[in-house]
Amino acid sequence: MVDSQQILSLKGTIHVAYQKDAVFPMSDTYFKKSYSTLSIDQLPHTVYRGERYLIRVSDLLSPNKPFKLVFAQAASIGIPLNNGRVFPLNPDALFFLSLIYPELLNIASPGILNNQGFAEVEWVPSIDLPSGLYVFAAAFVYDQNGVGSFTRQQLVTIY
Repeated sequence: MVDSQQILSLKGTIHVAYQKDAVFPMSDTYFKKSYSTLSIDQLPHTVYRGERYLIRVSDLLSPNKPFKLVFAQAASIGIPLNNGRVFPLNPDALFFLSLIYPELLNIASPGILNNQGFAEVEWVPSIDLPSGLYVFAAAFVYDQNGVGSFTRQQLVTIY
């Protein structure tokens, strides 16, 4: 079994926007009191098996950095990181499958954010998935130091 803390370890400085047009470096200790800069857009709350979805991932403070879009069946406990933060998805089988073998779930992830900090991820939910399945989605930016910013979880129902 893969150790979730090894996969999602974090070191370094996080940049946090406190007010419009103002960005300041913030130590990891205080990050949990602030908001992440990474977001997932255009991910509907309801998706249909076999249909193509383009999910926009953005982090204006992390241009040209790699990211991953991952899924899990639950988001109640999350994954504790080594600096006190908690990645919002549970380390279940779906999480590890989407993290290590995203092509098995028809997810075009990982990807790299462009020069402006944007990317699109293609996802085609498999027709083999059961109808009415609830999953949670989240994304994270990473580099050689580990996980940088990450999104909050989003509930998605697959029909």
